[in-house]
Amino acid sequence: MKKKLLQCLLVLSLLVSFLVLPAAAADIGPKPSVVIDFEGLEGQTYYATLLGDADGYGPWSTKRFYEEYLGSREVWDAFKSYDAPEGFWFIGYMEDCTEDQQLAWTYYPPESFYVLLYFPDTGTFLLSSEPCSRYAFDSYFTADVSGGDITLKHSYAFTGEVISLVCRCVLTIAAELVIGWLFLFRGKELFRLICVTNAVTQILLNLALNITNYLFGSMGYVMFYVLLEAAVFVIEGIVYSAYLKRHPQEKQLRPWGYALVSNGLSFALGLWLSHVIPGIF
Repeated sequence: MKKKLLQCLLVLSLLVSFLVLPAAAADIGPKPSVVIDFEGLEGQTYYATLLGDADGYGPWSTKRFYEEYLGSREVWDAFKSYDAPEGFWFIGYMEDCTEDQQLAWTYYPPESFYVLLYFPDTGTFLLSSEPCSRYAFDSYFTADVSGGDITLKHSYAFTGEVISLVCRCVLTIAAELVIGWLFLFRGKELFRLICVTNAVTQILLNLALNITNYLFGSMGYVMFYVLLEAAVFVIEGIVYSAYLKRHPQEKQLRPWGYALVSNGLSFALGLWLSHVIPGIF
């Protein structure tokens, strides 16, 4: 009965992994982003765009026509007619930042850019004093406009990434302890071994994934996720096999089977939670 249960868990973990991975990858692509939070313009009506260092990025270009979803045609025409600095262009995208005080260019933003604001109430523009460049796959900036100029600084959410890492590690260890109990990995010594092994592998795994996401974005994240999970499976299988060699009396243990099922299920769980709780995963 127990053998059949373990076999069912193995098949289920592999099935869930194969089902979840295509769903997770369905919306994955090389989509860098630039997000700018503005400070000092509260209560004012204004629009923002980025003047790119090329006349086209992805679907955006100097030849692009106005579309209604972009907002005011009058404002779009104003950006279109703006005399941009040499070597930079308005490539067709803009946002009304009046309510949320943020420009979120999440699909093919320019590599290097000037920030340009337009105030329709006065018909005036405000241009950043110098161009800026993306510094990560997803680049976050804070723009201080209180002094009549646009001062940009990097604002990548490193603290949030650390909190996310801790949450992922805790949930993974909890899941693997439950699976370990089903595989007869019971008792204080075995639970301690699972906790220590997973703490080490999950910290290394998540640090590698965070660095990958910072540099390459979601596509690189998922590709490396699969490869690194395979490496974690091998490491954990070796560790649990070494324990069995030191404790031959516990021959009922299946170290490689446990390592495969626990990592398969935690992998699928991580992919699922990345869509359910994207802020943490």
